[in-house]
Amino acid sequence: MKKLVVSLVIVCCVALFSACEVSVTRVFVPLQVDGDVENSDSENIQNPENAPKYSKIDVDLSKMSGTVAYSQVYDMLNFPQKYEGKVVKIQGPFSVFYSGDTNQYYPAIVVKDATACCANGIEFLLYGKPSYPSGYPKTNDEITIIGVYRVYYEGSQQFYHIVDSIIV
Repeated sequence: MKKLVVSLVIVCCVALFSACEVSVTRVFVPLQVDGDVENSDSENIQNPENAPKYSKIDVDLSKMSGTVAYSQVYDMLNFPQKYEGKVVKIQGPFSVFYSGDTNQYYPAIVVKDATACCANGIEFLLYGKPSYPSGYPKTNDEITIIGVYRVYYEGSQQFYHIVDSIIV
């Protein structure tokens, strides 16, 4: 029995490590923010009164282990049609990426596997679409959001994000 369990763990690790070779459609550089942004008061971030109240969660990544959540995000990014319009709950460190191509900031939650060798970031937009940095947490703050998974286009490129997000 012990050999079977060890064999399964090895197979899972091999599969996981081979999945880490993800092709990137947009190169993001994590934003190095200045002191003014880092000192924003993330404790006082509140959702607007008219923000959506999500009563049903279709995909809850916040209750999954790191490896399972990472695998789920990988699936979401590679098979977006399965998740389009679904309500997603996700937890992880807040990060911001900057694209020189579009001259835009992209708020995201980073999901790592259990060994932290692989990571995927999912972009999100808070409800009401406040501009970064106002209304967003500090970089690396652990947050949980709920929102709707959507596909969007910039030019001919297809991307994915969670919209109408609220911080819970």
